[in-house]
Amino acid sequence: MHSKSISRIITLLFLSIFIHTGIFAQADTNSVRPFIISCADSMVKAFSKGDYATMAGFTNDNLVKMIGGKKAYVAILEKTMGEGDMAKAEIQEAGIGKIIKVVKTVNGFQCLVEQRLTIIFEKTKVKSVSALYGYADNTGKRWKFADISNKDAEMVKMIVPDLDKRLIIPKKVETVEKL
Repeated sequence: MHSKSISRIITLLFLSIFIHTGIFAQADTNSVRPFIISCADSMVKAFSKGDYATMAGFTNDNLVKMIGGKKAYVAILEKTMGEGDMAKAEIQEAGIGKIIKVVKTVNGFQCLVEQRLTIIFEKTKVKSVSALYGYADNTGKRWKFADISNKDAEMVKMIVPDLDKRLIIPKKVETVEKL
C-alpha cells in the first residue's frame, strides 16, 4: 500500500470514531432532558406554592450550604417572601422554558435551562427570563439548580466551582410594566 492510502485509511478510521463518539454523547444528553424539565419544573412549582423545603431539595448544594444549610435556606425564603413588598406579591407565572444546553462531564451532566417568572406587586408587573444552572450525577435523573444569571464571576465560582466552559450563561432579561 502507498503511504497516501494508509493515511486516508487512518483519517477515515479517526473520523468514524469521532462521529461515533459524538453521536453517543448527543444520545446521552438527549436521554436526560426529560429529567431536567421534570426536576426544574418541580422546583419552580414548589417556589410558587411557598413549599421552600421541597424547593431546597432541588437547589444547588453549594448555595444551600452558603446560606447555612437546608433549615436556614427555608427560613430565609419564608422571611423574604413573607415581608415587605414580597408579602404582597402575586406570582402570576412560574415555569420552565427551553433547555438552553446540556453537556456531559466527567462527574455527570450540567445544563442551562430557562426559568420564566412573572410577579405582580404594588401595581407593577415584573417579567423575567433567567438561566438556571443545573447539575446531575452520571444517571442524569436527579437535578439540582441555581439561578446564576447576572451574578458576578466570583459568586458563580462559589456556587458552581466546576462550571463547564461549554455553558455560556445568558443575561437575565427583565421587563417592568406599570399596571
